[in-house]
Amino acid sequence: MADRNELESTAPVVSVIMGTYNEEHYIESCLDALLNQRNVDVKQMEILIADGGSHDNTRAILDRYQQADPRIRWFDNPSRISPAAWNICLDHARGDVILLMGAHTVVNDEFVSANLKVLDQVPDAGCVGGRVNTAGKAYLQNAIALALNSPFGVGSARYRYADKPQYLETINYGACRKVVFEKVGRFREDLIRNEDWEFNYRLGLAGFRLFFSPDIHSTYYPRTSFGKLWKQQYWTSFGKVKVIRQHPASFLWRHVIPGLFVAGLAGGILLGQISRPALYSWLIVIGGYAGLSLTFSARLCLKSGWGYLPMLPIVFLWIHLSYGIGLIGGLLDYLWSKEEA
Repeated sequence: MADRNELESTAPVVSVIMGTYNEEHYIESCLDALLNQRNVDVKQMEILIADGGSHDNTRAILDRYQQADPRIRWFDNPSRISPAAWNICLDHARGDVILLMGAHTVVNDEFVSANLKVLDQVPDAGCVGGRVNTAGKAYLQNAIALALNSPFGVGSARYRYADKPQYLETINYGACRKVVFEKVGRFREDLIRNEDWEFNYRLGLAGFRLFFSPDIHSTYYPRTSFGKLWKQQYWTSFGKVKVIRQHPASFLWRHVIPGLFVAGLAGGILLGQISRPALYSWLIVIGGYAGLSLTFSARLCLKSGWGYLPMLPIVFLWIHLSYGIGLIGGLLDYLWSKEEA
């Protein structure tokens, strides 16, 4: 029977990589959770961080953690963008397994070991990931979290609400063997957003699969204001147009539903001024949307409290409008740049 030292020497080294920018309110909880993992040998894990020039307390916090624990190293990320941060960390990673992480995330104490276990159990998976639960610390952030945990809020992002093991087209905070990066390549630094979605698509093109397991848990803390939420959703959908331009086969009709919704709202208002049937059709669409929004809001309130009922329909609409307008903006930018070229 192998002794403890032999078992530890054969365990894969895990490199957790992430980017930071002004994360003083979240980075300590994130790092504490990673440093207190169970069933993972201390010598078999490292945490690499690329900071985009934070001007709050983040860099001081990173200095303190780096000095206290040799598993932590952090580097500068002059461009600030997430794909560059991950690529900088990859330059320094010594792990056999690369685990992507976000600074707004807190993992449970068996997160790393669960990822390694699923990688071993599903050998045809190039990348594995788990359930990303969204939580808040105040009323509005809680309402945003509830909406992002709902299929009505996030559509096909099943890693936010699925409860059964399955193959998915994309996952969040994935764990990949380093050989995957050697075959697929690294993250596209010309993509400010959607770099993980684009990487997951290339992973599929290379013959790898993405596997979701509900045994892998993490908690994500979303944006804390309507302004920050709008910016996040707008630029995420704006960037998705660029990815679809580069990978036309990745296009699915559900990707454009929020854009069609926004276009329908605007078109209905204009056509309703000159056509009574158009006005009635617009009112039916609005009524149907309001009914769905209230239904999903009520379902969430059954578990989380009825105090969120006045806010949830507003948050749903805010997400759908910002995402839909971002899609339209991305399309117009493509048409404009194509015309200019």
